[in-house]
Amino acid sequence: MDGKNMEFQPTFLRVCIDQMDLEKGEVSGYIGGVGLRDIHSFGDTPGLLLLIDQLLDQIGKPQATRRSRSFRENSGTTAGGFCLNPPRYHTSEEIRELKGECKTVDIQIITRLHSSWQGFVYNSEGEVSGKFSSDLQLLGLILKEKLK
Repeated sequence: MDGKNMEFQPTFLRVCIDQMDLEKGEVSGYIGGVGLRDIHSFGDTPGLLLLIDQLLDQIGKPQATRRSRSFRENSGTTAGGFCLNPPRYHTSEEIRELKGECKTVDIQIITRLHSSWQGFVYNSEGEVSGKFSSDLQLLGLILKEKLK
């Protein structure tokens, strides 16, 4: 099976980048996935990282190895429980139609160890463009991947 027709798993997230400043390392855009009911926007690079973590908690897989804590009474989102078979809200074809104005990459998060993520980045052709073992390596791969 070629990369363009692979079946997206719930832990695949399509990151669509609408604005990108390589000098500052800033990106903005939105994220979609088969395991997400809605499209979720981010306005900057730190927002992208926080959003990915929240979305993985929402999907329930892979589960974080460390528990998020807050000193506020109503901290908003809390980590959800593990979900062996997360629900699918969209087909792979529907997610493939999402495209960023500057760039589109798919990320597959395999594990969430040591308060970070490990997985793979796929380019717009569906080919593996890199492997990451931290959120900073993920950002580097996203920023490095060629523009549309």
